[in-house]
Amino acid sequence: MNIVYLLVPLIWLDGLAAGNDPWRAYLTWILGLSGVVVIASVYLFGLKQPSIVHPSVLALVAGGWFCVSSLPTFLN
Repeated sequence: MNIVYLLVPLIWLDGLAAGNDPWRAYLTWILGLSGVVVIASVYLFGLKQPSIVHPSVLALVAGGWFCVSSLPTFLN
């Protein structure tokens, strides 16, 4: 999960660096997808009891994480 914590500031900086250029804002999706892959792999392979979190809750967590991380991109 440390990679997810490191991707949040990276997505913030990516959003701030994009400025008003919409083509650079698309690079945020690449970072978001890598974070979602990490969250999904921890869910699939890292939990000892896979029935703790329902897959729809996991999707909401990953989507919420990406929305909070992409806030500077959305503001521009």
